[in-house]
This record gives sequence, C-alpha cells and structure tokens, in this order.
Amino acid sequence: MNSTYRPTPYDEAILLCLAHLGGATAALIQGICMPGRALRTAQEVLSIREQGGLIQQHHRSVRIGEATRRLASVWELAPKGRTAIRKHALAPAHLASMARRTLSDAALLSNVVLAIYHGTPLLAGLTVGHEPAINPENAHGRAEALITVHQWADPEDAMPAGAIPWMPIIIREEEYQRITLMIELDDGIPPEGLRRRASCYPSPEVWHRAKLGLAPIPLWVVPDKRRLQQIQRAIGRAFEASWIGVTEAGLADNTWQLYQAARLQAQGALDHCLTLLSR
Repeated sequence: MNSTYRPTPYDEAILLCLAHLGGATAALIQGICMPGRALRTAQEVLSIREQGGLIQQHHRSVRIGEATRRLASVWELAPKGRTAIRKHALAPAHLASMARRTLSDAALLSNVVLAIYHGTPLLAGLTVGHEPAINPENAHGRAEALITVHQWADPEDAMPAGAIPWMPIIIREEEYQRITLMIELDDGIPPEGLRRRASCYPSPEVWHRAKLGLAPIPLWVVPDKRRLQQIQRAIGRAFEASWIGVTEAGLADNTWQLYQAARLQAQGALDHCLTLLSR
C-alpha cells in the first residue's frame, strides 16, 4: 500500500475482489466482501468509495419495447484504487481489468464466482486467471476465466475463506485439494462451432505438461436448459472427458449438471459434482 492511503477492512476486501476479477456486481461484492449486510448497504458503501476515487461504476440497461430496464452495474478499480492495492500481498501479479470484456460477461462471471464461493464446502480460496487459451499449446480460442478452487483436505484444518478468499497463485501444498474450472460463457455459437471448439480441448496430458499442471474442467454457463441440451449434443461428439454445465437459473438455485462426453452423469449441487470429479 502507498504511504498516503490506509484502507479500511471493507476497502481492502473490495479492492482485492476487483483486482482479481476485473469487474464485479454489487451482489458479488456484498455476498463475498460484506456477508450479513444488505445489498442496499453494499451499494451505499460502493458509492462512497466511488466518490473517493477508488472504484468506478459502469451502468447497464436493456430496452424492452418502449421502456428501459436498468440492470446490475459493474464495478471496477479506478486508477487510485489500482495504485492503492497493487503492492498488497494478496494482489495478483497483474491486476485484472475490464479491457476486452463486455459488461454482460463481467456480470455473468460475477454470478458464477458467487455460486462457486457459496456452493463449495471447505473452501480455502480461489485463484482466478483471465482469458486462458483453451489449449495451452496453441493460441486458438480463449475461455472467459480459469478458476482454481482450493478446498481444505482435512475438515479439522478448515478455516472460512472469509471476505478475502483470493489466492494470487495456485497453492500446491497437501493441505489443499484443488480443481480448476475453465469458464465458458455461452455466446450462442452454432453446433458446428461448438464441436470445433470442443475438439480443441486437449487431453489431460497436455495440461500436465503446461504451467497449470492439472487439467481444467470445462464449465459451460448457458441461458436455459434447451441451450444446454444443444451444447451437450455438440460437445459430446468431440470431447470425451468430463465437463460441467449450468444454466443461469441453476447458478441461483445450485443446480449443476456433470457430463462425461454427451452422457449426463449427475445433476444437483455443485458440491456433489465436485466430489464425483475428485474421485
């Protein structure tokens, strides 16, 4: 931290959240950084930090007929906030940003991260990487994010992830179990495009040779069940390993689908799917 600014605990949690995610909604910030507080309170806290020059807000809206409906805003670090948090021990080496990302994708990724945070038992922390190549040996195709979920291996050692669950790097100590999710936000590409994309997913051996060291599980986030069925058929013809699908409604009610190629293996809470993957 610089010598002219001392962050409050709220500031520290908010700035680190945005440093790792690039952009986030008030609902995510409230759910992780200010648990137990009302969403309105979180919005007021964010507005005060915006007035102080630490963060900035991007408004969203959608036109429905003659009316305009406001959507959840997306918050990101302002230059002052980036300077304030850059040297924090838990800040990532490269602060995330909204560059090359849409507001809608940032808002949806917020919902994904919040669902993972609340849906993972024994959560120790999260490591977030942005725009990863879907194959580490070539640059064709990028996902929205790689999220490595660290869970406590021994429940007796477990401590809550708390308001600052972010880990700047993947921790490989034996006290943690790890699984990495490759976040694919559905952009509506047709079945042939889906098959081509899935055919680019490499074998686990390729990932084991790469810097990450473990094969990520593709996680497709889609608008509805009909679209998930389309993706299930398309990906199942080109990718034989496990992957997870979830609708936007499923993020809210903790209903996820675990697939092996085109075959549905399990449906239910995220915890159940992660447990099956770890066996």
